[in-house]
Amino acid sequence: METAAYNINGKIWIFVEAGLQMEVLKETDQMLSFKLSSLDGAQDVIMTVTYASTDRGTRIALWEDLCDISTHMHLPWLVGGDFNVITEAAEKYGGLPVQFAEAEDFRHCIDSSKLVDLGFTGSMYTWWNGRSDEACIFKRLDRCLGNQALQNTYPNLEVEHLIKQGSDHSPLLISLKQDSRPIKKSFRFLNFWVEHETFQEVVKNNWIANFSADPFFNFHNKLKKGVQWFKDGDRNTNFFHAHVNGKRRRLQLKRIQDSGGVWLETKDDIAEEAIRFFTNQFQRGNIPTDFEMLKHIPRMISDEQKAELHEFQKKKR
Repeated sequence: METAAYNINGKIWIFVEAGLQMEVLKETDQMLSFKLSSLDGAQDVIMTVTYASTDRGTRIALWEDLCDISTHMHLPWLVGGDFNVITEAAEKYGGLPVQFAEAEDFRHCIDSSKLVDLGFTGSMYTWWNGRSDEACIFKRLDRCLGNQALQNTYPNLEVEHLIKQGSDHSPLLISLKQDSRPIKKSFRFLNFWVEHETFQEVVKNNWIANFSADPFFNFHNKLKKGVQWFKDGDRNTNFFHAHVNGKRRRLQLKRIQDSGGVWLETKDDIAEEAIRFFTNQFQRGNIPTDFEMLKHIPRMISDEQKAELHEFQKKKR
C-alpha cells in the first residue's frame, strides 16, 4: 500500500494504493473524511468512512458532522461503514423490538445530507451476534450512501455484502460495472411527485391552460403538457433523482448464488435456480430423517451430571 491514514482513536484505517492521492479533510472518533484523487486526471471523489458509536446520543455528533459536510459538497461523495443503527424494522431479525427513534435519527441525517442508499447484493444482514439459538440477532448495520453527483459520475456503482470472515460484520465491496446501453422507457407517474412543493401549482396551471380545439383534444393536451413538466422540468433535480435512483436500486435483483456456489446473473438462470430451490424446499422427501451427525457433537456434561440436573428439576416442580 502506498499511503495509509487513520482517525483520532485509531478505529478507522484507510489504505490507498499507488496511483491515487489522499487528502484527509476531517476526522473525529466516529468518522474519517478524505479526498481521493487519481494521478491520471480522473474525477476527484470525497469519501467518508464511519464507525458509529453504539450509543444513540453519541451518534448525534456523527449525524451533525455528515449534515455539515453536505452543505459544502459539490463533488461526488461516498459515505460508508458501520453506522450501528438500522433504518427500518425489516433490517433486523430477532432480539428486542426496534427503537424507531434511533432509526428516525439516521433517516433524518440521510435526507438532510442529500444522500441515498446505494443498495447492495448479497445477504440483507451485515452483522450477527454470534448466537445460533433463540437469542440469535441479525442486523444491517453497514451500508454505503452517495450523493447525486456520485450517482451521476458512477451510475453503475455496485455494493456487495461479502461473507463474514474473522469478524461479526460483513465486508462491503464497492465496484464499478461496465456501462450498459440506456433503455428508453415510457413515462410513468410516480407517487412521490405529489409530495413535491410545486406539484399542485404545476397541475393547476397546466389544467387551466386554454387550447382552441375539440374538448377531448383539449383534455389530451392538458395531460400531455403536465407530463412534459415531470419528464423535462423535474428530471434534472435532486428531488427526482434521489427518489427514483434510491427506489430503483432497492428493487433490483442483480444476481444470486446457486447451491454449488456459482453466481447466476442472467434472468433465465436466476429464474431456473429459484424454481429449483423452492421446489426442493417444499418437497416432502427433503425432510431430514438421518440424525447420525448428532453423534459428532461433543458431550459437555457427564451422565452423573445429567442425573443430578434431572433430580434438581423434579424437586423444583
